[in-house]
Amino acid sequence: MNRKSNEYRSFGITKHKKFKLYINIHRTHKKTGASMKKIIVIWMAISLAFYLALIYSPNADDRDRMIYFHVPMAWISYLAFTVTFVGSTSYLKKRNVKLDDIAHSSAKLGLLFGALALVTGSIWAKMRWGAFWHWDPRQTTTLVLWLVYAAYLTLRSAIVTEEKRARITAVFAILGFICIIISYISVRYSALHPQELPTFGGF
Repeated sequence: MNRKSNEYRSFGITKHKKFKLYINIHRTHKKTGASMKKIIVIWMAISLAFYLALIYSPNADDRDRMIYFHVPMAWISYLAFTVTFVGSTSYLKKRNVKLDDIAHSSAKLGLLFGALALVTGSIWAKMRWGAFWHWDPRQTTTLVLWLVYAAYLTLRSAIVTEEKRARITAVFAILGFICIIISYISVRYSALHPQELPTFGGF
């Protein structure tokens, strides 16, 4: 009886493990399917944005079409650096490592879109003003902003201790947020950078 009982018990455990494996696979497939749907929706939105910006937009030449890429990239970089500021401030209050991770990840995203904003802005400047760079207040402050957060990431890689790295870079990110404010208001003192977006036939 004991032998049979042990066999049944081992068989029951095996069935339980198989059932758990089946559930995990089912959940993984479900998550993968949901992720694929999100990816498809995102790509459809991106394709629509490209169509509207490059083909549909009425009364817009190639110089003006660049605005549809440059401005959103600049705003995303501002938003990402703002999230870094909020995450860093919250970390200093709560000492939660997840908040530091959010600040770190958002800074990398902001650096990427900041670089894209600088590149597209330079291309637009070449088409509008005849040169890629004019040391215009908005161009210059945006470059300084990008360099500050590039230094933020460099500083993170230079500090080994996790708690010390999070604390020092949080303070650095909070001080660096001043550059966002300066970059935002610099357009008021720019003789070249447009302060309002042009409209093309109401689009």
